[in-house]
Amino acid sequence: TQPEDTTQPEHENITGIQQAQEPEQQNMQQQITARGNALSPVEIIGVIWFVGAAAFLLSQLVVCILFRLKLKKGDNQDADEWIYALWRQIGSEFEMKKLPAISITSSIDTPVLTGLFKPCLYLPQKELSREQMSFILRHEYVHYRRKDLWYKLALVLANAVHWFNPMVYIMVNQAGKDIELSCDDVVCGSYDNSIKGQYGRTILETLPRKGGISPIMTTQFG
Repeated sequence: TQPEDTTQPEHENITGIQQAQEPEQQNMQQQITARGNALSPVEIIGVIWFVGAAAFLLSQLVVCILFRLKLKKGDNQDADEWIYALWRQIGSEFEMKKLPAISITSSIDTPVLTGLFKPCLYLPQKELSREQMSFILRHEYVHYRRKDLWYKLALVLANAVHWFNPMVYIMVNQAGKDIELSCDDVVCGSYDNSIKGQYGRTILETLPRKGGISPIMTTQFG
């Protein structure tokens, strides 16, 4: 008698074992893929930070756009020649030939310098004496000469990076106040007390109303 051929049953057993193992292997591969697609805690924190920074910058951009639209919708007109003459006189004192344009507008209550690449000085439609106008123009000229708008841009970016830190908001707010106070110190450095008093009264007369749009990317008299 010839021995029985056991090759076929053995092959079937091996195939059966492989088929039984395939679902387990597929399940393991799916688990490995799922783990690979899941974000790590560091990545989750990074996504949250990025979304917060982007939202902060977007909110600042929206405020700036609304403010520019507000300026465009107002009754704007070129400044009188005597204001430009005073403006050029202040610039010549510091040998500054290129000065921002000046526009008189009904959209604001206080003088504002705005625009990084093409600065423009907006003045409110108020009756101001030559002395008061000189105070205002000298104050805004200091902002322009020191490029304070670029410094404020740096503050915005720092605030965006640290949007989650309330202390940074306090720091940025205080830094903005310090910029204005330092301009006042420069302008009033050579004045006596009586002229400083007139300067202070000019600030009070041109204070902005509460509740208006006040973008950080501007400088304001007072």
